[in-house]
Amino acid sequence: MREIVMQGIPLDLVSRIDWDQEYGEFLFQQREDKKLSREEVAQAITGLGEPCSQQLIHKIEKWKGKGDRSVSLSLILKYCQILGIELRQFYPVVAQTLSYPLLQKISSVGVDQFP
Repeated sequence: MREIVMQGIPLDLVSRIDWDQEYGEFLFQQREDKKLSREEVAQAITGLGEPCSQQLIHKIEKWKGKGDRSVSLSLILKYCQILGIELRQFYPVVAQTLSYPLLQKISSVGVDQFP
């Protein structure tokens, strides 16, 4: 995976992140391993307060790289929460720059072990 360098920028100041097919494939595999449908994931994300659809999950997982390459960080964090994984598993450097207030908000995502 390519390295994302954003050290020094707390993620609570970031609303969108650059997306890549590689990241989508990782989330797809994690979802398949947990035997969750796109619809189940979309409904769970919506239940966490982030509007989401089955079509959006498909777009994220099967990214073609056409047009805007950014995706909502909030959506991806909630997707990770549903799957029980940490953002740093596939977006390592960015996840390590979370500020403490954001860590408190999303501690259930599993990134609460950062200093």
